[in-house]
Amino acid sequence: MSETRAERLADALDVFLRACPEVEALAVSSGDGLPMVTALPAGMDEDHVSAVMASLLALAERTCTAVDRGRLRLLWLEADEGGVCLMAAGRRAVLAAVVDVDAKAGMILHEMRRAASRIGEALDEVTERTGSGDQ
Repeated sequence: MSETRAERLADALDVFLRACPEVEALAVSSGDGLPMVTALPAGMDEDHVSAVMASLLALAERTCTAVDRGRLRLLWLEADEGGVCLMAAGRRAVLAAVVDVDAKAGMILHEMRRAASRIGEALDEVTERTGSGDQ
């Protein structure tokens, strides 16, 4: 029996978390900010995190378009206590990672691209097979 979409998404997050222990939280959200799958610590609200992350990515994409820089590939925010990295995961989702202040950016970005690719493939496969993303 093949894995469900939810299992494939959760597996992509698990692989990412095993490869990068500096990642403190992960979320996959729909483009309109609804949580699809998350790995968040206690106290982080998945609905709120997903909505904010999707909004931030949409704003960054509009910024790139407005200044004629092409398609956004990634958004990295640095703060006193760590960082947040966002990137598109296929055509319909946003992958967000909250990372420790000592995180190795190169490794995080490498694993994030791998996870985003796996997530995008899982979501796009459902869309192509069913004609919608409701599976």
